This record gives sequence, C-alpha cells and structure tokens, in this order.
Amino acid sequence: MQIRDKELNQLKQELKGTERAIVKLFLESLYGRFGVLKASSYQYLPMSIFITSIARYLIVQQAKLIGKDRLIQIDTDGLHFLGLDIPEDLDIGPGLGQFKIEDVFSEARYIAKRAYCHKSVTISDRYDKSFTITGKGQLTFKMCRLQDEVKSELTWENFRPGFKSEHFVVVRKDANGNKYRNYTKFEIKI
Repeated sequence: MQIRDKELNQLKQELKGTERAIVKLFLESLYGRFGVLKASSYQYLPMSIFITSIARYLIVQQAKLIGKDRLIQIDTDGLHFLGLDIPEDLDIGPGLGQFKIEDVFSEARYIAKRAYCHKSVTISDRYDKSFTITGKGQLTFKMCRLQDEVKSELTWENFRPGFKSEHFVVVRKDANGNKYRNYTKFEIKI
C-alpha cells in the first residue's frame, strides 16, 4: 500500500496522541534520515542540505511578505511578527507546507533568540487569516531546555536574564548506563 504525503497530512490533522506522533514522524523523517552523521546506508548529506535550503528559502519569502519593520523573529518553521493584519499572500492553512497561526498575543517579551514569553489570547481558527479573538489566554513561555518544573516558577515579571531556579532536572547516565536525575540550577542568561 502506497500512502502519499497529502494522505499522511490528512491523517495528521485527524489523529491524536501516539497515532498523530507516528504520522508526523513519517512526514518529517526523510530529512533527518538523510542527514544522520553516523555511518549509514541511507546517509546522503546533499539531500539534507537541499531540503533545509528549500525550507529556508520558502520561509524567507514568507517573511518578506511581513516586512522587516514588523518582523520580530524567524524560527525554523515559523515567523513572529507585530500586528494582527496578515498579508493576503502568506500561506496559512492546514495543508502540507502551510503555516498555522501558532499564537496571537497582546504583549510579548523577547530576551534572546528563541527565548520569549507571550501574553496569549485565544482565537477562533488557527488556519484562518480572518480569525477573531475569542478571549484571554495564558502566559506562554518558550525557551530551549525549559522544563515544566521551571515553567511553574516563571511569571511575566521574573522572565528576565538573571532568573534562577533550583528545580532544573538533567537526566544523566552513570558508568553502567543507568539513568538518574541530577538536580541543578537553572539560570536565564544571554
């Protein structure tokens, strides 16, 4: 049985939990498989380079539609920008390769690359440019290696460089390969 990307994307939209995660893995694994740096019969680095360069080109083209005066940050798979007006040509929808509206916020604090806090609002449809704001949301924190134990301590006021927590957990392995939890300090640095 042959399943095409569009069929997998449709399944990704319909499924939840583990089944959705498996379908998402199928959709995203081509790039990763070719880019593995270990000795592998599947390794073909030019393919990974090609895939990432096309993705980067497409996201930069979409960022140009926003304009540099409104653009805050470009992620691997998303754009952060000011304002609620979304350019007509920005490709938003549930389809394969399209953007979704991940977050709409009333205030934001960006303290470093990929380290930010949003005061989010809820919206009517994540795939519709003409969405309506349906209510207040919550604080959303995004940062590399930010764990739930630390997130629970963060507030709008303390999400700044210098914030420290005693609850950051690092899972390590001992000499025998057994996993153990090592509690260490977490600090927001820039």
